[in-house]
Order: sequence, then C-alpha cells, then structure tokens
Amino acid sequence: MCESLLFGGKSVFPLIRSKGVVCSLLVVGLFVIGSSLQARVSFGRQPRNAHVILQKSSSLTAEVLNISDNGKAEKIDFQTPNPFDPAWNVLAPQYVKMKVQFSAINWRLRLATDNFSNPLTPPVLSASSTPSEIATFVSAWGYALGGLRGDVSGAKVPMGWRASTSPVTGVSPVISKDPKDPSSGWTFVKDKNDLDDPKAVGDQSFLGADASPSYCNVASGNYNFTRIKAPLDSTGSVLLPNKNDSFGVFFNADFSGVSMANYSTVLLFELINE
Repeated sequence: MCESLLFGGKSVFPLIRSKGVVCSLLVVGLFVIGSSLQARVSFGRQPRNAHVILQKSSSLTAEVLNISDNGKAEKIDFQTPNPFDPAWNVLAPQYVKMKVQFSAINWRLRLATDNFSNPLTPPVLSASSTPSEIATFVSAWGYALGGLRGDVSGAKVPMGWRASTSPVTGVSPVISKDPKDPSSGWTFVKDKNDLDDPKAVGDQSFLGADASPSYCNVASGNYNFTRIKAPLDSTGSVLLPNKNDSFGVFFNADFSGVSMANYSTVLLFELINE
C-alpha cells in the first residue's frame, strides 16, 4: 500500500524502490535566495533560509521544530553557510520530530537523499547508465553523492544525521561532529545513487550501504517495539519506551571549503515493510 503525497498543489507519488516500500515521506529541503528555490553559498553574500516541506501519511508523521523552544518551524535553517568555517561546524537549529505508527511484522525507516534521479536536473544516474557515462559522472561528482547538490558541476555539501530520544529543552541534545569519527554518534547521509569507491574498504554504494544491517536505517521495529539507530550504544540502537513514541532526527553539514553555487536536495524518509 502506498499513499500519494501533495507537493506544491500537485500529486507526487511516493518513489517505490522495492516491493516492500509501503509509503514514502517526502521531505524537500531547499535553500532559498531571491525568488529561486535554492541557496547560494558565496563570499560576502548572505543566503536566505533553508525550507523543509513535510508531508504526512497515516503510518509516518513528522514536523520541524525549533531546538530553542520546541516551537513549530516552517523551515530548517542552516543560517549563513560560510566556506571558511571549520569542518562539520554547522548544526541545524531545527530538528525533525518523527513518529512511526506501523504494525508490520518487521519494518525499517531509512533516510537518503535523491540528488541525481530527476531528468529535469541533469546529470542523471540510472540502471541504464553506461560505463562511459558513469566514468564521466565520477570525474565531476565523485562516488559519494549524499547531502546537498550544487548547480555547479561537482559542487556538493556532505550532511550527517543523528537520531535521539533525549528531551529538547532549549539546547540541542547532540553536538555537531564529523560522521567519519566512529565516536561521534553521527551517520553520513547517503544518496540513492551513491557509487562504490574502488579504493574504499567495503561496498560504499547505496545498495551496499543498505544491505542488512542497513547503514541508512534511522529506526526499525515490528508490532511490539521501535528502536532508533544509536551507533554509540553497545547494541547499535536504543529501544523506545513505547513503540509509538516520537524521536528527533538532527542534521549537520560541512560547508568548509565548498564551491560558490546554489545548493538543494531531496531527503527521502522511506518506511519499508520487510
């Protein structure tokens, strides 16, 4: 079963990546400057805020809240991205409060960006891409594609995420750290079209990362319980006191040394029935 979502007054059908995907919560994160739906990272200019549009389904709900007061927010705002900031210095001052109400025998909630699937914004990667096309793509964009995509060839901003059950009482329960550090508790945002880097250890492609146990999972559960990902816990996850309890998903980004460009992304939260 899938539910269609509404975006901009038009019907948007959830992306069904496998038979087991029961619904998709489409979260569109757009940095806005002027009248465009993008953000500009530039020297001496101040970009406007990052907008996040959330759609709800009967099994998966989400809302953007301010960390400062837990008040509802219309957008996630990374404030002023500065390419001279230290690496992984930017924590979004808003977070996404999520709740899964699903009673399948086994389910999981995974998160990824989808930066290179839209034919209206080439280049596009697909199963039909030839080796020559992939080689040309990699020379410009590399293998890791998760995070924000710029409108200049090769421009991208890596992002991280971290789930937490800690109460948000005016200060963030998490501190922005480099997801590459195993002790950080953060996870890189993967992209649906991530490719395997032949020089890296293990399969770094999206399919490789999504293999069991999935690197992309935010939460998992069944009709009795819900667990959220917690890399620092000895079990790798934390059990929610009640299966329908809400939890927060926090985001950070590394703007250090990024190119001047307009950046945007599409974040997909997919609830998968396994």
